[in-house]
Amino acid sequence: MSIVVMGAVFVDIKGYPLSSYIPGGRNAGRVVQVHGGVSRNIVEDIANVELRPTFVSLVDNTSAGADIVKKLQSHKVDTRYIRTTPDGMGMWLAIFDNTGDVTASISKRPDLSPIADILDEQGDEIFSQADSILLEIDMEKDIVKRTFALAETHRKPVYAVVSNMSIAIERRDFLRSVHCFICNQQEAGILFSENYDGLSPDEMLPVLRDKIRGAQIHRMVVTMGAQGAVFATLDGEDGYCPAKKVDVKDTTGAGDAFFAGAVIGQTYGKTMMESCEIGTRLAASVITTGENVCPRYLPSEFGLDVSTVDDAQIKDYYEANQASFTVPPQADVEYLLIGAEALAAAQNISDAAVSEYYEKNAAQFATPEMVRARHILILSDAKASAEDQAKAKAKIEEIAQRIKAGEDFGTVAKEVSEDPGSAPQGGELGWFAHGQMVPEQGFFRPQPRRAFRARQDAVRLAPHPA
Repeated sequence: MSIVVMGAVFVDIKGYPLSSYIPGGRNAGRVVQVHGGVSRNIVEDIANVELRPTFVSLVDNTSAGADIVKKLQSHKVDTRYIRTTPDGMGMWLAIFDNTGDVTASISKRPDLSPIADILDEQGDEIFSQADSILLEIDMEKDIVKRTFALAETHRKPVYAVVSNMSIAIERRDFLRSVHCFICNQQEAGILFSENYDGLSPDEMLPVLRDKIRGAQIHRMVVTMGAQGAVFATLDGEDGYCPAKKVDVKDTTGAGDAFFAGAVIGQTYGKTMMESCEIGTRLAASVITTGENVCPRYLPSEFGLDVSTVDDAQIKDYYEANQASFTVPPQADVEYLLIGAEALAAAQNISDAAVSEYYEKNAAQFATPEMVRARHILILSDAKASAEDQAKAKAKIEEIAQRIKAGEDFGTVAKEVSEDPGSAPQGGELGWFAHGQMVPEQGFFRPQPRRAFRARQDAVRLAPHPA
């Protein structure tokens, strides 16, 4: 079982000024390219908590696409449901100021429609193995619709994240079906058609409580940057989780890390406050680095009692490392070594004694006379008319003539015998001692069926049990 993440992969191109940033001016700096995308960042964050997530997504057919899949695999992400398509990845271009905040950005979205094909072909397999579903809700509406249908069928909770709220607003009706929706303060304003800029957590919390009741959103978290996050539920649970005080290097991916942590907590039994605290910790670890994702953690660091290895992973590891579990056949043997000389010295048996013992126990050394038998069986109902029984007897006589004419008995038996046990073996019955074979007449009477048997040396009519 695992958390399933569904969404897009991006390549992030980020520019950092080397000196004071001049808005609208020419700024000397450095440019880096990293793997990005909201869902891609989130799935790696979850993997970095050693939870083995599954990623349903697309990459393009370039070396960058191959590198992304390879990196995810190295972090133990299940990449079986990632497809390669010509326009499978997006691109995000961003400029940062000296405080680590984005001053301007341009995003080119990929064509995500092939994800619908993945869901059609493998959706039941993916969802049946999931602990929860994490969905980028601003994907194509048909994909979102199919995701919720599968989630309902398999009774899996869906957590929704957004990368572009102007698109996600068109999916607003789906928010009533999510287990928890997480967005930032600005995105919440777009969702509810209000301006929340400048609101403090104390001001934002009652607004959020009121808005989710009106929109019937079960759970919602609003991140507020350095101020922390607020949350509210229709069940009446709400609260404020303060942010960690850290030195900001790059805010890219902080919101994604928060989302990953909040989903991890809720998926595995934590309260809303505890889940937000996990998210806050992961977000803080991202802000202090130049990476888009958090560093490695263990589930136990967040109080999670979660198995990090499932049956499928154990099977895959075993199949890839069978030689490590293979040992040559072994036996535990105990024996006593007695040489011929020692045995002879210990025994003093005369020939007369040997002869006497044999004569008294001759029956133990006798082997009964045995014969090897084959037969061809033709069945006829015992209640059949004389005419039908005559036909069956004529058939066996015809078979006997074929054998007498030189045809191979075993070959004929395989062709015509109606004995399912011996026919495939050419009529072979094995070895029999005297008196073990069924007499030709009357041994099984009365019987509902009769059988006609042909042996290599004779043609005979014999009863046969039904």
